[in-house]
Amino acid sequence: MTRLLTGFLLLIVAARIGAQDPPAPAPVFKLDLAQAKDLPPGSSWIQEGPDGDFCFRVNVPADQGSGTQLVTVPIDLAPLRDHEILLSYAVRAQDVSRPEKDYNGIKCQLHWKSPSEGPRWFNEGMLSGTFDWRRSSLLIRVDADAADGELQVGLQESTGTAWIADVRISVIRQKPTRPGPIRGVVSPNHYDPQDLADLAAWNVNGIRWQLNNPDWNREAIPSDPEKYGAWLGPKLDELSRVLDQAQSLGIKVIIDLHAPPGGRLPDGTQRMFLEKPLQEHFIAVWQHIADRFKGHPALWAYDIMNEPLQNRPSPPGVMDWFALQEAAAKAVRAIDPRTPIMIEADQWDSPPAFAWMRPVAVPDVIYQVHMYWPYEYTHQGIDKPWTSEADKPGYPGTFNGRPFNREALIRHLAPVREFQRSYNARIFVGEFSAVRWAPGAAQYLQDCIAIFEAYGWD
Repeated sequence: MTRLLTGFLLLIVAARIGAQDPPAPAPVFKLDLAQAKDLPPGSSWIQEGPDGDFCFRVNVPADQGSGTQLVTVPIDLAPLRDHEILLSYAVRAQDVSRPEKDYNGIKCQLHWKSPSEGPRWFNEGMLSGTFDWRRSSLLIRVDADAADGELQVGLQESTGTAWIADVRISVIRQKPTRPGPIRGVVSPNHYDPQDLADLAAWNVNGIRWQLNNPDWNREAIPSDPEKYGAWLGPKLDELSRVLDQAQSLGIKVIIDLHAPPGGRLPDGTQRMFLEKPLQEHFIAVWQHIADRFKGHPALWAYDIMNEPLQNRPSPPGVMDWFALQEAAAKAVRAIDPRTPIMIEADQWDSPPAFAWMRPVAVPDVIYQVHMYWPYEYTHQGIDKPWTSEADKPGYPGTFNGRPFNREALIRHLAPVREFQRSYNARIFVGEFSAVRWAPGAAQYLQDCIAIFEAYGWD
């Protein structure tokens, strides 16, 4: 096999990637046939191409038995890694014998070496017989570590005559970029530009921004649309400033409607699950948010409902906690077809509730879970004072007479993990923590994070 370095014209083109149809493929490599020299016996560059231009002609006489006449041309694949390409060429054949192996015969083959995948060969194959000029093409996906690329042109293990012309490689599309993991915090209830600057310095890349009012208890959120709108309007203006600064810092923002219209009843049930006008208002609020902020480059997701809780049945004609989130998500998706939407589970979005969860009929959904378990540990000393040192549960240790350790955390999170595996769902841990004075809190958080990371959760 003779290695022949021919002239290739390297035209680096920008591949347009997106939802629209791509333009016609532009050539990246085009073989300059006129510069060829030192061809192997039985082959020549000759002006017998489809338009009277030059082509590569190779001939292996039948009385010689099957043979191999290939030209090998090195190709730099670095610009083509992680791209789908089209290898195309014009080909003509006269009495080319069918080879013993289908991948031999007329060859216009791309070859490279990949440390992860091993040696790779791409060729149309099954090209033999007699036919006039025609265009042949092959789609190829180039490995991310492709190296030592070369193009092999000619006949292999066949006899007869073949003509090959206008060999080119064109870019079809680039490999899609998968969204990276989000690692960040929940926002405070007010905007301070220094907060975001500090978070960026800590390499935080996401923030779940609360639309909340610290002066309200959960039962005092207005039901009246006018009063609610008077509060929400300035909060959305503030959110606009947050998004702009976050974009400059490389931080993604999840919009969390933490205080939806109507608030909660004393048992924690959202009033929305019992009153249809509140549901209509809730959906209208989300339509307004999506219409205002869709397309902002810092926007990562819409968090439809914070910690749904329904302990009472919805009246006839009124949606429950799941159906209302799905309806709001569909309304948002009709306005914004691209931004992910977050859905939470019943019972304060607790991990055990995921055993009762099912996917919503909306595309591009991320499922959110909150992890405050056991509450008596994570919130100790907040709801009521300790009566003795024995009241202070520690980690690792025991809780309710059972081991309280990393294995216990894994068991508690198992319904979420099962949901993730069953539905190929993306999981976002929207809240988790432990009060700083809880014994072993640092280890508790470290173990929680290690589990989340092992499962690939944001």
